[in-house]
Amino acid sequence: RGGNKIEGADECIRHLEESGKRVFYLTNNSAKSRQGCADKLASLVGVAASTDQIIASSSSAAAYLGDKGFDKQSKVLVIGQEGIHAELREAGFQSLRCEDLVEETSPQCSIAEFEGIPVDETVRAVVAGVDDAFSYRKLCLASLYLRSDPTRLFVATNRDVGDRVGTDGRLIPGAGPVVAALESAAGRCAVNV
Repeated sequence: RGGNKIEGADECIRHLEESGKRVFYLTNNSAKSRQGCADKLASLVGVAASTDQIIASSSSAAAYLGDKGFDKQSKVLVIGQEGIHAELREAGFQSLRCEDLVEETSPQCSIAEFEGIPVDETVRAVVAGVDDAFSYRKLCLASLYLRSDPTRLFVATNRDVGDRVGTDGRLIPGAGPVVAALESAAGRCAVNV
């Protein structure tokens, strides 16, 4: 969990592999790509896992778009971290950040500015996950795209409230609060992968 090794995990994995079992690793953490997860497994546990052995919510979002026949010439607006972008690019999709659509990068968004934001009709999906830089600007832009076309896909990588961190077990918000804010602002529910 986090940056801490679970006691005995390496021995358990080695035992399974030595017994001829094929081991898979699943995570609902969308902040990392499958390669990022493989790198973490190698450094933390000493396990050499291929990306084919890893199922991450970031790669599940990309697979969902592929299963839905999403046009690779269309664009995907991502409210989330690099793991989602990496997996979308790996699958051949055009992944966009909010700053790719509007020049201003401050977290604020005024009414006057919001009224003048053009909608790029080639953006055909919004994918949301944990975003440690989530802002009012991102909320405004994503909700604009989701409300302006009800056929635009809306995908959530997960709905986790958060993760326990630190020695006192405090809860840091996860993807769930980001998705909930977007659902409220957009007036519609995301498909959870």
